[in-house]
Amino acid sequence: MPTRTPRSLDLNLLQVLDALLLERNVSRAAVRLGLSQPAVSNALARLRATLGDPLLVRSPRGMTPTPRALTLEEPLREALLRLRAVVHEPVEFDPLTAQVTFVVAATDYVQHVLLPEIAARLAKQAPGVRLRLLPIFGAPPWQELSEGVVDLVLTGAQNAPKGLLGRVLFRDRIVCVVRHGHPVIKRGLGLADYLALTHIETAHIGAQGLTDEVLGRRGLTRNIALNLPHYLVAPFLVPTTDHAFTLAQRIANPMAALLNLVVLPLPFEMPSVIVRAHWHRRVHREDAHVWLRTLIADVAADLPK
Repeated sequence: MPTRTPRSLDLNLLQVLDALLLERNVSRAAVRLGLSQPAVSNALARLRATLGDPLLVRSPRGMTPTPRALTLEEPLREALLRLRAVVHEPVEFDPLTAQVTFVVAATDYVQHVLLPEIAARLAKQAPGVRLRLLPIFGAPPWQELSEGVVDLVLTGAQNAPKGLLGRVLFRDRIVCVVRHGHPVIKRGLGLADYLALTHIETAHIGAQGLTDEVLGRRGLTRNIALNLPHYLVAPFLVPTTDHAFTLAQRIANPMAALLNLVVLPLPFEMPSVIVRAHWHRRVHREDAHVWLRTLIADVAADLPK
């Protein structure tokens, strides 16, 4: 289909296109924009007619951008960001009346530790503020954070690129859990005992990868009996086996109470887990973003020491 150069294009349509390219979904784009789904669909139809290109086409995974749309994506987002910065008039953020959605990427570990209290405070302080949580599998979404697809990243990963801002939220230590009545409990968990145990491992970046890295520096290895894709599934397998699971204490303690497990200190030195919040410079002084970051930091500060 030949490329057209439109004589004029409504700025509102460009904002719709930006949201559609971010979300790859009409319904989610409508939520992001505060519009109805039919309004976004109508805007997409106008964009297709104006630009002479389908722009986004349906696929099994949602809506897939056409090559023309992909060439527009980055320059369009950059142009809109610059325009908003020029014309934006600061408006005091009122959490009680605000209607806004934040996209937050976080590991399941961080979600487990922080999200219950965050949700409780949002319900009381900001009923119109919505969080869309994205899981982190593997490397954190630094590129999406830089592009504005994600507003905030909460992770224990220490490899944030230069140019992003961040702050420490909380620290944690690594421990080991076994079932109640496990033979190792009576004799104590020494290094030889730990290495002789069968272990549950996960594919998650964090405590488990670090454990094997620390042992590997000493020429030591663990006996991994089960390797799982999900961090929070592993504790539920410990009560019915003699397997051990090494994890952060802020998850180990509530899981031990729930599943009748025993928490044991590791018989070797491990560095602390340090969880940070990361954000982009362009939202550093945005009132709404400052408010959300402060709320999350306050929740972290109130965690048991």
